[in-house]
Amino acid sequence: MELQILKLTALIALFLTQISCQEEASGETSAVKPWEHTFVREIQYVRRYNCSGEMVSQGEETINSLAKTYQVEAESMRDLWSFRAHGDLGEYRGHLVENRGQFTVDLSPTVFNIRVREGLNEIRYQFGYCSDVRVDPENAEEYCGHAIEFTREKSFWLLVKYRVKNLTGVKDIHPSSESCES
Repeated sequence: MELQILKLTALIALFLTQISCQEEASGETSAVKPWEHTFVREIQYVRRYNCSGEMVSQGEETINSLAKTYQVEAESMRDLWSFRAHGDLGEYRGHLVENRGQFTVDLSPTVFNIRVREGLNEIRYQFGYCSDVRVDPENAEEYCGHAIEFTREKSFWLLVKYRVKNLTGVKDIHPSSESCES
């Protein structure tokens, strides 16, 4: 019975994490009318165990993702080739997904996401176009036969709110049987 409750709790936690990371298609935004999102950091007391069943760590941890994915529409689909977006740190992120530009923001520093802070954030983005798509005969990969032509930079405005939710109880985390076999 205890194992079934633990499995059900794990499935519910996984479901909630997936919901929090779902992408949203966005409309036009501005500094006066930004898209709003509230990040809720869930903190819980966690005990971690090794493959021998010994507790290796314990303490409060963030147990959910603080990332959110957004999509923006291109003005034209003709010759659409690439997408890039960046925040205040200037690192370019993002990619095309089904003819839309997609980027993910995060409150924590990560390698692949754009870091945002509580308050108003400006994400600047551009679409790239190529009218001369070629195929490399050696590896069959497509490439642009000329310099990619980028659109004028646009802005996606995001008002970030943040709160912490302390969860009660203890979460025990054991390694999977597959990871203990190797």
